Amino acid sequence: FTLKYVGVEKAEPTWGMRDIMIISDVLPVMVDDALLSSHPIIVNVSTPAEITSVFDAISYSKGASILRMLEDWMGKDMFRDGCRKYLKDYYFKNAKTANFWTSLASVSGLPVAEVMDTWTNQMGYPVLDLSVSETNAKLSQERFLLDPKADANQPPSPLGYKWTIPVKMALSQHSDKEIRWR
Repeated sequence: FTLKYVGVEKAEPTWGMRDIMIISDVLPVMVDDALLSSHPIIVNVSTPAEITSVFDAISYSKGASILRMLEDWMGKDMFRDGCRKYLKDYYFKNAKTANFWTSLASVSGLPVAEVMDTWTNQMGYPVLDLSVSETNAKLSQERFLLDPKADANQPPSPLGYKWTIPVKMALSQHSDKEIRWR
């Protein structure tokens, strides 16, 4: 996530900058990204005017938000090690998003691109529904839109508005144990 939060969090850990990020960046961009007029973080551009039009809250705030999610999934140390590897490998070179995912995956052993491409290559985000019975738990997802009458399949997404989601769950009777799956 953005250095303005990382740096202050390191200098003043009691200020709760990760929580402030939710209020300042995550929630506002979720409103923007829940509209049919949103766009993916990664978009193809062909003119200089298109370049400036895509560097907006989606690029910066949603980008920071998903990096925060990625760091939480990987763990701070593993994420930092992956960032260091990426910076070392591409020092004074051109790099693409896939190179960043590869660096993170190589230090963590996690399928980073498989998860993160679903967040960067399509707009929007899911709302999750958890159904629990005595023996099973079923997690389902659908694209969240502010307008309940809007068509959640528009504009079409090559990924079908399905996200690969790193999920953590704690069972109340075993609150010290965390279950992770994606």
